Amino acid sequence: VQRKELPYTIAIFMGDDLGGADRIKQLREKIFPALKAKWSKISDSPAYRSIAGQSTAGANSFDTIFMGTDVIAKGIGGSPSFACFTCLNLWGDSKDSTRNQGYMREIKFCPAKPIRWSGTVGTCDIYGSTEERIEAKCPGMESGTQVDSSSCGASWLPQNQAFTAELKAKGLPYQLFVIKGGEHDHNTWGGVALANQLRWIFKDITCAK
Repeated sequence: VQRKELPYTIAIFMGDDLGGADRIKQLREKIFPALKAKWSKISDSPAYRSIAGQSTAGANSFDTIFMGTDVIAKGIGGSPSFACFTCLNLWGDSKDSTRNQGYMREIKFCPAKPIRWSGTVGTCDIYGSTEERIEAKCPGMESGTQVDSSSCGASWLPQNQAFTAELKAKGLPYQLFVIKGGEHDHNTWGGVALANQLRWIFKDITCAK
């Protein structure tokens, strides 16, 4: 903040038990009005607001900014679980982990929105199978940890890369930190990339002044 790399910021911690529409409604009707009542000078602009989360909550962060752009326009995701979650209700039948059909179809076929997205993923994040994890020379091979046990059998690295490729094709501002050796944990995200993500996510504001 002193170096003017970030605006003054108020952090609010929310549970992740709400669906996208309910989350946006709570932000619009309860949380932001309560903040405004206490701190009258905070901005009402969605460009001054960001939401962040890890894993499922990381995917939900994008969900929120995409469907609630009038409320919040910037999102940060640590190892976001795009492949296996269908918040946008456009998921196809394919288990191909590079397709992210729900989110990617929304980006491709809907008009571009004024959003800004930053994500991280580790080279040893969740894999679709133990064999893939062994091939990548990642730890946890013996116990089978960091392997997707859900029905989609997704690998987080290629599906996050495919997702951000769709953002690029749409001309939307984005970044993706690929962290060597990083796994599906908060250390990979918060300990390595989060500070730089926060600087970048608000760069359009801090550099405009």
